[in-house]
Amino acid sequence: MNTQPATNNLVFIIFIGFSLYNLGYILNSQLQHFALYSHLNPNGFADYMTQNNKFAVLPAVVPGFTNLLLSLILIWLKPAYLPDWNVYLFIALNVIVTVSTFIWQRSLHVELAETGFDAAKIQLLLRTNWIRTIAYAIQGITVLILLKNLLQQINSAK
Repeated sequence: MNTQPATNNLVFIIFIGFSLYNLGYILNSQLQHFALYSHLNPNGFADYMTQNNKFAVLPAVVPGFTNLLLSLILIWLKPAYLPDWNVYLFIALNVIVTVSTFIWQRSLHVELAETGFDAAKIQLLLRTNWIRTIAYAIQGITVLILLKNLLQQINSAK
């Protein structure tokens, strides 16, 4: 019994789950969470950011890194129905997210925790976070299109 197709499907299903989770998380961060920073009390802002950064590891950092890792694993465990170009697109999008995170978002979050409220840094965070938001949106829309196409193929085969 060949279990490779089942393993490949499972890896892709988990990748889809993380892709859609990260899309939802980044949209919430961009449109709600980060947008509220400028409305917080400047006196307690540094403490807020310190706690925010600590608590972001599980809901943001781990899923983001997992999505990148899964996109790389898809090179070796790619389902036959998944075009190669999609895998390379997913890798590129996750690399974009990772690079953007390390160049801007991570450093801005650390700086805001150290220095406190800074309207210019908050605006830079909001502007540069669109890079990650758009990358995760492209990835999320792509996996939804792939799912739609797969379901159509399944339904037409019946």
